[in-house]
Amino acid sequence: YDNYLYFQAGREDDPECQDFYSLNLKTKKTKKIVSNVSVRSRYNQYVVLLPDGGDLYPLPCYVYNAKTRKAKKISDNCIKAVISAGRIYYAETAAKNYEVKQNGWKTRIYSCSLSGKDKKAKSGYFISSGCEQLTSKYVKYYRNGKYYKYTF
Repeated sequence: YDNYLYFQAGREDDPECQDFYSLNLKTKKTKKIVSNVSVRSRYNQYVVLLPDGGDLYPLPCYVYNAKTRKAKKISDNCIKAVISAGRIYYAETAAKNYEVKQNGWKTRIYSCSLSGKDKKAKSGYFISSGCEQLTSKYVKYYRNGKYYKYTF
């Protein structure tokens, strides 16, 4: 995008972790943008980034704007995030980072603009161990080995 190449690369010290970088194609300089994240969704100049360390815990979620070259945290306790219908939709828990819950977390679906502003609740609360699929209209989630669909 705009003479920059964006990519994620694994770390030598921890192969499960990846960092998100930009490479200026003119100057050939590389810059780390956000540590320990993977690209989860992309639309035009916007990229949604969420950690992918192999464990299922609520973690920080970011949106990166390649036009302004700035990252913005949109949630501290996210378990799923996508761009759909021109907005970011994400599943946010009431848990703290790395808090383990035996039967799942109190979860709610939110949406925000592509810039990370204008946060709106899209669903009521439900208990979820994780989200399988998230769109602008529904979420498929699981709890205690069973799958559920919540339409909003």
